Amino acid sequence: MKARVCPLLVMLLAFAAPLTAQRAPVLPTAFDAAPHLASTLDITPPVAFESAEAPGLAPVPHAEEETAYGSWIVVGAAGGAVLGTVLGGYLGYELDVRPQGGPSGFGSLFTGAVVGQSLLIPIGAHLGGGRRGQLERLMTATGLIGAAALLMPELVFVAPIAEVLLASAIEYRTGRAL
Repeated sequence: MKARVCPLLVMLLAFAAPLTAQRAPVLPTAFDAAPHLASTLDITPPVAFESAEAPGLAPVPHAEEETAYGSWIVVGAAGGAVLGTVLGGYLGYELDVRPQGGPSGFGSLFTGAVVGQSLLIPIGAHLGGGRRGQLERLMTATGLIGAAALLMPELVFVAPIAEVLLASAIEYRTGRAL
C-alpha cells in the first residue's frame, strides 16, 4: 500500500504551492513625511459624476470588480491544473493494465495527467468565473492543447500553462459579454 501512495504524495507535495498574489508595498508620500502640509493644502480626490441611470442601460462594472473577476478565473484554472494533474496522473497510473513484471506505468501516469488537466482546467476557470462564460469553448480549446501534448511529449511543461492562460482568456471574454 505504501508503494502506491508514495507517487501520489510526491505529486501532492510538488503541486501544493500557495496560489496567493503578492501586493505591492505602499510607498510613503510627501504628506506622510510632512503632515502639517496636508492640512494647509486643499487636496481632495475628484468625485466621479454620478447620474441617474437611464432606463435600459446596464451599469458599467468598476475596474476593481473586473480585476477581481479575472483573478478568480485564473485561480480557478490554476486549481484545476493542480487537481487535474494529481488526480489524472494517479488514476492513469493505477488503472494501467500491465502484465506482471512488465514496464512501469509512467506512460499512463503522463497520459492521465494530461487528460486530467485538459478536463479540470476549463471546469476550474468556469467555476472561478461564476459560470458566466461558455464551457464548450473552454473544453474544446484545452482539449486541442491536451491532444497536442499527447502527440508531442516535449510540450508537457508548456501545455498546462497554455491551457490555463487560454481558458482564463476565453472565460473572461465570454463571461463579460453575458
